[in-house]
Amino acid sequence: MGQYHQVVNLDKHEKLYPHVLGDGLKLMEFGCSSDGTMTALAILLAGSCKGGPRGGGDFPHEHPMSSVLAGRWAGDRIAIIGDYAEDGDVPGMTRAELESAVEDSVDISCFMRQVMADAGFIELRAPWGRTGDLSRVDYDKDRNIFVDTSNLNEQT
Repeated sequence: MGQYHQVVNLDKHEKLYPHVLGDGLKLMEFGCSSDGTMTALAILLAGSCKGGPRGGGDFPHEHPMSSVLAGRWAGDRIAIIGDYAEDGDVPGMTRAELESAVEDSVDISCFMRQVMADAGFIELRAPWGRTGDLSRVDYDKDRNIFVDTSNLNEQT
């Protein structure tokens, strides 16, 4: 067995689920990845990528969502939270709060996966164990948030 992790943005209530990005959930299964979870995290954290590339080696901005995702998490509180989390693993947060942060965050892994593939930035591996469902998450550009649509009732 082992401890399974997700990367969570505590401020924006968003997360990366490593299986969708072709990685395992154990820390070193995605921590050593060169074209999955850690690449997605680097793109999300790169404040210098906001507004477009500034030089060679920056994330390409051809995909319509790249301007939303590149640098999106820069300056936010980010935590890698495992299922054996304990009080204080993130200063000021209890185990229950950490579990809630994971559960209540919107999984943006499918968007990251698609943007990285469309930009030709990575060669994607097949999702590991679980496939993401883009139809369950939508981006609300007016509010600059991702919305989990799986719990919304259809309006007719």
